Amino acid sequence: MLGVPVLYNSNRNSKDATKDFKITYSWDGNNAQQTGNVIYIYKNSDNSLIYNEQFTNYYKQEITVPANTLTNGVQYKVSVAVITSEGTSSTSEPMLFYCYTTPTFEFSNVEDEQIIQNDTYEFQLSYVQSEGEELEEYYVTLYASDQTVIYTSDISYNTESLSVTVSGLENNTQYYIKAFGQTLTGMSIETPSIHITVRYLQPAIYNLVELTNNFHGGYITVKSNITSLRGRVYKNGEEVDATFIDDKYVDVRDPELILKFNEDFNLSDDFTLMLKGFGFTRNTAMLTMSNGIYKLYVYYRIGSYDSTNGVEKAYFELRVEGAITYTITSNYIDVPSETELVGFMLSKQDCYYELVAYNYGVDYNEGGDAE
Repeated sequence: MLGVPVLYNSNRNSKDATKDFKITYSWDGNNAQQTGNVIYIYKNSDNSLIYNEQFTNYYKQEITVPANTLTNGVQYKVSVAVITSEGTSSTSEPMLFYCYTTPTFEFSNVEDEQIIQNDTYEFQLSYVQSEGEELEEYYVTLYASDQTVIYTSDISYNTESLSVTVSGLENNTQYYIKAFGQTLTGMSIETPSIHITVRYLQPAIYNLVELTNNFHGGYITVKSNITSLRGRVYKNGEEVDATFIDDKYVDVRDPELILKFNEDFNLSDDFTLMLKGFGFTRNTAMLTMSNGIYKLYVYYRIGSYDSTNGVEKAYFELRVEGAITYTITSNYIDVPSETELVGFMLSKQDCYYELVAYNYGVDYNEGGDAE
């Protein structure tokens, strides 16, 4: 008995007939030595023999079908036999497969060398297939500049709207991004690798809750970016009841009042922090932070300088006290009224800080939720 070759299941995956492709199999010939193999490909609709070829092959359990032997848009069935010095084996059980043109799969809203001006970006994809073969699933992978993998998204089965949102992109950082997919008949596809640079002033606030429907597994993934913090108001070292304005803002205009968050909350390593409010008092520290090694103070300032052409402007100043003490200032903004919303964004990356001031141009009761 020479044994019967068995086609691998992966042969069911669709092929592009305009390219060379392999048919693979396993075979145990009861110690007989393989010297060649034979392939039979039939058109499934009428069982007509389309391709029959014999090859000399002593080792590899595979057969390469040359490009343009078959036609895209057609279903075929294939079987193989193994030739040995003792004769030819029985043919394998036939296996069905389709030939389809390789789809066009690419990013539709980002180009190579593009600058991304936010820390969160929705990457949109385009999929087109000549014979109408549908996309089954896809995902994206984000790489560092040295091509090491940083992040891989969940597999998405939503083929009505092809997009994946990637959050947490770091400022002044270069990445590569690539998408991978699979068609309904198992053809693996991928986009070209896109090189992007992230450069922004103000990062977007992440969604509070992100839901992913993993319907193939029958479960939903819930991702939350919410951290619960307990803030307390103190006066002369004693906790007092907080006074709220429109249930959005804590009133700490009294210089003796301090708003302090729970002590077990800390910002380690790099971070981005935003603060929004109104009625700030000039030359007072709006924020104080410490990790036991160094302290940060953010002051609210108003003044007129040569750089403002003598016009009075508002800005924020960061003071860092540690082994050395230094200060940096934000951009200038128009001096707000007592009820006009202003704020700042403080970012730390490695040993570098960035401080950006904002005048939102609206009163506090028109400016949405406090941050």
